[in-house]
Amino acid sequence: MKEQAKRWAKGVWMAMTLLLAAAGVSAQGTQKMVYQAVARTDSGTVVVSSNIGLRLTLLRDHSQGTTVWSERAVVRTDAGGLFTYVIDGLEGIAWDSAAYFLRTEIDPDGGNHYATSTVQQVLSVPYAMHAAVVDSLDWRHLDVSERDPQFLAWDRDYQSLTNLPTAVSAFVNDAGYLTAYTESQTLAAVVARGNAAGGQLKGVSDPTEYLDAVNLQTLTATLNAWAAQMDATVERQQHVIDSLHLEAARINPNTRWGVDTRSACDSLTWIDGRTYTADDSTAIHFVATSSGYDSVVTLRLTILHGSTGDTTAATTASSYTWHGHTYTASGDYLDTLTSAAGCDSVVTLHLTFVAPVAITCGALPGEFSVADGQKVYFSRGNLQYNAAQGTHATADGGTAQGTWRFAEKQYDTIFHSNSGASSTYNGWIDLFGWGTSGWNSGAVAYQPWSTSTNNADYYPGGDYTNSLTGNYANADWGVYNAISNGCDTPGQWRTPTRDEWIYLLTTRAASTVNGTANARYAKASVNGIAGVILFPDSYSHPVWVAQPVGVNATDNTGWDGNVYSATDWQLMEAAGCVFLTAAGHRAGSTIVAYTGVYGNYWGASSGLTPNETDACFLTFGSSGFHPSIDQNRDDGQSVRLVQDVPQP
Repeated sequence: MKEQAKRWAKGVWMAMTLLLAAAGVSAQGTQKMVYQAVARTDSGTVVVSSNIGLRLTLLRDHSQGTTVWSERAVVRTDAGGLFTYVIDGLEGIAWDSAAYFLRTEIDPDGGNHYATSTVQQVLSVPYAMHAAVVDSLDWRHLDVSERDPQFLAWDRDYQSLTNLPTAVSAFVNDAGYLTAYTESQTLAAVVARGNAAGGQLKGVSDPTEYLDAVNLQTLTATLNAWAAQMDATVERQQHVIDSLHLEAARINPNTRWGVDTRSACDSLTWIDGRTYTADDSTAIHFVATSSGYDSVVTLRLTILHGSTGDTTAATTASSYTWHGHTYTASGDYLDTLTSAAGCDSVVTLHLTFVAPVAITCGALPGEFSVADGQKVYFSRGNLQYNAAQGTHATADGGTAQGTWRFAEKQYDTIFHSNSGASSTYNGWIDLFGWGTSGWNSGAVAYQPWSTSTNNADYYPGGDYTNSLTGNYANADWGVYNAISNGCDTPGQWRTPTRDEWIYLLTTRAASTVNGTANARYAKASVNGIAGVILFPDSYSHPVWVAQPVGVNATDNTGWDGNVYSATDWQLMEAAGCVFLTAAGHRAGSTIVAYTGVYGNYWGASSGLTPNETDACFLTFGSSGFHPSIDQNRDDGQSVRLVQDVPQP
């Protein structure tokens, strides 16, 4: 886990959020400010429990102004990424004479190689400094007596006011200035006020005159209430009648009793003429003769139900057989079956005939932009190698030990079998140290089975500034080697550069997927394997496959929310999608860790900065996504190759 933590944090600028706490001031002592900040990575991840180098500078007049104070320190962030530093030595600064700005610079490694993080104007602190002056005032000699005029009584009458109201709406002339009032209201206005119209329109339940009006709202409500009462009354009477019938039947010595046990699919219309849609054990029916009730039948009913179901299927074959029927065209097909309960069950088949993915020399059909005017195809799967099987052609005209191939399925991964990597291992591996194509680049470790844990052993030409391009292009796995299911000719493939990974995952224009414009990727599980789906520049999501969530998100939304079967993926792959598995990484010759937790893919570029001895790579996991950061070159990681789309 230590290596993984390094992978996330190293080489990332620290983002600072400035929080000025209350200033502590003494009238006679040193002037101080408490400075607090939260350290974050450029993606918003909080940097916790780490030492960082800090330089604070106070500037006069503007953000590039004259330095009036500066101080360096090493501080430590807490478990929440917060650190606190007490600024002192600010005596003699004339806070009221100019504007002041605080510049914050940090070194994430705890040294003095600072990078500007933020410049912010100091606003509240000068007021706190001036507050010290208040401590020096002698309140005993200050005159604070009340001098405001006091209002004791109203000394005017109403008629002395100007602009007296001439029209006032009131029903009772208790103000002394209402001279006349006449109200006129139409029937429509009264009815619009609703039932009883505030007492002006009588309700049907309380008429006082034969001409009292009744509005429709009141009449409808009253009729509904009467109907409900009538239904309840009839129901009660029916129970009384049934009870009387039962009593009469019990008295009659000739009465016969029986139980009608029935089951039916969905509903049953019984001998009483009623239709039942649910289980019932209370219904009774009387069969009467001239001599009285001679039969009483009780219903014991069980309602059975059929079922419905949907089946989604996709095939690259010319026909598809389902429930004994053979289909040759895409569409929705219904079939009626008999359930275990004996009822009809209607099931639906959503069938899609998919044209086989056109893989030319191992290239998938989707096109992905990696720079302005430049697109690539991805290989059909991650790169794999077997040291004990055969030989292969190389770019220098010779042959080399072993066989290279692409995984047959994009979700195929080797996982812990990578721990057997050696020059004689008769098994496949898919985690490689950086630049281990098998070409002698001048690096100590350059073979595919290299497991040295010394970072410097993987420098092409012995120089960490060299990338897998130019004079050292043969150190790129796809350039140097013939890949058996990738045209079997050297020079057909290459590893994406750092800038290409960044452009592909953060910049390129792409289609809208599930409401997200420029949909570039989404974390997901395919056939039980965790990873990241890459959407091509032009993409239409298959109709019968669940829409992806968490598109372009760096959190775990899609990691938990997108679960696709092999059938789902067959449709998505045919539409151009690429899947990068979370295959973990290998350390040395035996340790394979984080399988299914992190995905790490090499780029062809050396470190992010000129003095960086690591190499660039793409990494992702359940809670993070970084298109390009640095990692030790001896770390065994996945390789996914690309092929340039021919320019028109």
